Amino acid sequence: MHLALPQQPQRKTLCHQQEYRCRQIIHTRNTPPINLALFSRVAIANNSSTNTRALFRKGTEADGHPRYRISSGWSIYDVTVSEGQGYGMLFTAIMAGEDVNARKYFNGLYEFVLDHPTTSSDDMMDWYIPEHEGSDQWGNDSAFDGDCDIAFSLLLAEKQWGNNTRFDYGAEAAKRIAALKTVIGPNSMLPMFGDWVDPYGSPWNEHSSRPSDFMIGHFRAFAIATGDPFWNDVSDACLVVSAQVSQDYSLHPRLLPDFVMEQWAGSTTYKPAYSYFLEGPNDGNYAWNALRYPIRYTGDAIFSGDTRTMQPMRDLSLWIHNQTSGNPYGIAAGYDMNGAPIYGGPSYAPEFSCGFAVAAMTDPNMQLWMDDLYETFYQSSLGYYSDALVMLSMFLLSGNWWLPY
Repeated sequence: MHLALPQQPQRKTLCHQQEYRCRQIIHTRNTPPINLALFSRVAIANNSSTNTRALFRKGTEADGHPRYRISSGWSIYDVTVSEGQGYGMLFTAIMAGEDVNARKYFNGLYEFVLDHPTTSSDDMMDWYIPEHEGSDQWGNDSAFDGDCDIAFSLLLAEKQWGNNTRFDYGAEAAKRIAALKTVIGPNSMLPMFGDWVDPYGSPWNEHSSRPSDFMIGHFRAFAIATGDPFWNDVSDACLVVSAQVSQDYSLHPRLLPDFVMEQWAGSTTYKPAYSYFLEGPNDGNYAWNALRYPIRYTGDAIFSGDTRTMQPMRDLSLWIHNQTSGNPYGIAAGYDMNGAPIYGGPSYAPEFSCGFAVAAMTDPNMQLWMDDLYETFYQSSLGYYSDALVMLSMFLLSGNWWLPY
C-alpha cells in the first residue's frame, strides 16, 4: 500500500510530511528521543555546512543561469563525480521548505549535469568531471548510482516546485528514467555499473552489480511515475539476489559485499566478487560501497513495509549490536562476509555507523542502540563522502525523508 498521489504539486518542508510505516516502533519512527524540531534544525545546520564546503559556483550559462557543482573534496580544485552531483540534488530538493536558495542551487546543479552527458546518451551524466571540465583518463562514461539519484531528485523537484519553472522536472525525470533502462541487465534485470559495461562481456557484464545500487525506493518511485512495471521487476531481481547472497555467504550478519558477480558463466546464482574485481582488495567485503546498502534498504522499508527490505535491516541491526556488545565505538570500518573486521579490529568511521543507525529504525527493540549510534556521528564532518552519507541518514532518522508520490 502506497500513499496517495497528491493532486497538485506541494512544497514539502522539514515537518515530517509522510508517516513511516513502522508505526509500532518506539517514538513512532524509532528516532532519537529528542525534540524533533531541534533534530530538524541539526539536519538543516549540517546540510548548510555540507553545502558550504562542497557546493561551488561554476560559471554561468550563456542565457545567464548560474551553474553549480559538488566538489568531491572541500576545495575548488577537486573533481566532481556524478554520485556527488546526485547527492547535492537530493539534498537541495529535500531542503526546499527551509532554504530559500534551494531551487537556485538545484537548477544550477542540474545545469552542470546537462553540460556533461556521456558519449552514449544525453540523458546520463559523465561520472568524472575534472575541475577544468576538460578531457580526462576516464572518458565520458556513466555511473549508475549518480544517474539514479539525479532522476529521483527530479521527481522530488516536480513535487516541490511544479513544472512551470526553469525546467519541466517531470519531463526531465522521465527522460533520465528511460535512459537508466539501458544500463539494466537485459536478462539479469540488475543495475550494471554504467553505460560502459557490455551486458555480455567479461569480466564485467549484466551479472556484475553493486548492492549499494539496489535503490529499491527509487525503483518504486520510477514505476509509479512512469506506470512502467519494468522497475518493479528490477526491484524484485535486486531483492532476490541480495537475499540469496546474504543467505549463502553471510547468513547471520546479513551483510552484502561491495560487488556481486555470477557464480559461473550461465549460473542463476551470485557470489561476492573477488579482490580487485573492479576497485580493490575489499571488492568482496562489506566495505566503502556496500555501507550505503542499509540506507537504501531502510529508506524503502520504513515507507513500504516490505518484509524483503525490512527483515534484513532488523537482522543486520541485531547482529551489529551483538557484535559490538552494544558499544557504538566498537564498529569497524568494514567487515568480511563472515562478520570479521577487515582491518583486524574496531576502527570507527561515521560512514559505517550512520548506516547501522538507520537500520535500527526498523526494530522496536533497538531504540537505545540507535540513540547511542546517533550521538557518535550527528556532528561529524570528515569529508564529502562521509558528510553525504551522514546527511542522508539524518534525513531518514529525523523523519524528513519523503517520497515523490
